[in-house]
Amino acid sequence: MLGAMTIHGIQSGPLFISQNPALAYGMFAAYILAHPLMLAICSAFMPVMIRIASVRLAVLAPVVLVLCVVGAYALNNTMQSVYVLLIFGVLGYIDGEVRLPLAPLHPGRDPRRPDRDQPGPRHHDRRQSLAVPDAADLGRVADRRPLSRSRSPSGSTSATRSAPPAKEDADF
Repeated sequence: MLGAMTIHGIQSGPLFISQNPALAYGMFAAYILAHPLMLAICSAFMPVMIRIASVRLAVLAPVVLVLCVVGAYALNNTMQSVYVLLIFGVLGYIDGEVRLPLAPLHPGRDPRRPDRDQPGPRHHDRRQSLAVPDAADLGRVADRRPLSRSRSPSGSTSATRSAPPAKEDADF
């Protein structure tokens, strides 16, 4: 939706509804009408979907493979996309046959330390990007950014350099 609005020169954002009320409420109405319509369509075609799901794998797998190859080729109109599809398909098949463990592929898990595998508050060695600060710490995090927005008495905003963090915040 964002791409379609950008192509048509419509600026999205907080003023979208006030600047384009007909389009915004038309989108809301379309979403509201889409739900009962999809319920009706899915209910009507449920027997067909059940019959497709009950087709033998020997018949269904080649059809899915052909559709995947056509879709991969249509992506960039090159055979390189099809080769990537086939390579990862073979790797997935080998993974399914050999039953390789997926846990070593987890980005926050250390396979050498099984005591750290359970989720909970004792996970202090996770990547910092996965950490969520407490609400009390958000103010200190915002103060440490090199640029922060400050509001002048007239109401305008300007980018200013913030002061270096205080000594008591050094352990954060």
